[in-house]
Amino acid sequence: MGFIKFSGSSLLLFLVFSLLLVNSTNDNDDDDDDDSASMAKLAAALNPLPWTWSTNSSSSYCEWHYVKCDSSKHVLEIDLQARTLSGSLPSQFPPFPFLQVLDLSKNKLTGSLPSLNKLPFLKRLYLNINFTRIPPGFFQGLSSSLQLLMLGGNPFLSTWMIPLEFIKLGNLTAFSAYNTNLGGSIPDIFHSLALTNLSLHDNNLTGSLPPSFSRSQIKDLQLQNQKNWSFVTCDSEKSITKISLQKQRLQGTISPSFADLTALRYLNLNDNNLTGPIPKSFVKLTNLEVLDVSNNNLSGIIPTFATSVKLITSGNDLLIPSRTKGNTSDFPPEAKKGSEDEFRKDESCLELFSHNMLGKSQNGVKLQELHLLDFGKLATARNYFHPTNMLGKGGFGPVYKGKLQDGQEIAVKRLSRASGQGLEEFRNEAMGISRLQHRNLVRLLGCCVGG
Repeated sequence: MGFIKFSGSSLLLFLVFSLLLVNSTNDNDDDDDDDSASMAKLAAALNPLPWTWSTNSSSSYCEWHYVKCDSSKHVLEIDLQARTLSGSLPSQFPPFPFLQVLDLSKNKLTGSLPSLNKLPFLKRLYLNINFTRIPPGFFQGLSSSLQLLMLGGNPFLSTWMIPLEFIKLGNLTAFSAYNTNLGGSIPDIFHSLALTNLSLHDNNLTGSLPPSFSRSQIKDLQLQNQKNWSFVTCDSEKSITKISLQKQRLQGTISPSFADLTALRYLNLNDNNLTGPIPKSFVKLTNLEVLDVSNNNLSGIIPTFATSVKLITSGNDLLIPSRTKGNTSDFPPEAKKGSEDEFRKDESCLELFSHNMLGKSQNGVKLQELHLLDFGKLATARNYFHPTNMLGKGGFGPVYKGKLQDGQEIAVKRLSRASGQGLEEFRNEAMGISRLQHRNLVRLLGCCVGG
């Protein structure tokens, strides 16, 4: 009778290989598993047990109510909305490697939100009106595939703040956390997110608005009714009556969409870095009482508002009062009179240039031909005199670069109200530049007396 002999090293290698083979087989078994075990664990944690569900591991889970599977029996959706569920869930939600939709909203669940870090393809998550605590790391454990997160209507949550790890949810387009005892300041992370809808109203937010709001994709932003914060105020019918966004480091132009807030009475946008014109659509706000846009970099002609509107526009050197009767500025009477005097000077200046396009100066110097230019076209060419187009600034006023509609590049020197200069200085400036004719110097193309 023969014996097979193995050396110690050979036997050790054989055993290691066998263990690896067993582990590999077990791993493959896990990959082949369906979701029956996870469904049984979830069912055991729910009270009352949803109709047709079972706590026993069963291959029929795809036939249970409120469950949707694919052809391979992978659970894709679990919809337990308003199923009168109560109690708390385990700290770790069972693994569902293909789950895309989870809806636990409108129940009576309490305790902490469970960790959902074993739902790698979750896209829509509904947790409204449930739970009393958000555990640390909850947002970190959410799938980066998540597109919609509904957490609103949980007023009994312990005070919490939006954590910086929220930035990992780069595909999130809608986030609702209204009435959730949310506090602290809003993190400055929204330029990195795909969010278009953000609802954080009825909370305890504090601090300033994050600058990244201006660079975000957000179209629907709801921040009203903060207990310690007054950016947005509503009436009993949930209509916005007051917006206070002063000193918020806002940039860009004023959105005409403010005119859609028909109940708006107070709009404070002062002390920011806003540019461009005051939207003409604002005159349609029939309930408007105060519009404060002072201390910005606004430009263009001020729309004519009803006399009942208190309009505060000081600190915007490039804004131009309208010649139409009505309320166009908060300038004191002396300044308004000065503006009227300037209009009369403009008219006399217009007459002067219309009769002296190829004349001589008072000193007998021949002037080159001057074209009277339209202010609106100049404003468009200068991007409404945006600060980024400013080349410099002198005693007469700022100088801007730009391009006319025909593509010609130009520079525009604009008289500043703060300069204290008027018609005589304007005429001298035009005459002085007209004398300068050299191939290395700019040529005077024309002037504008409307702005």
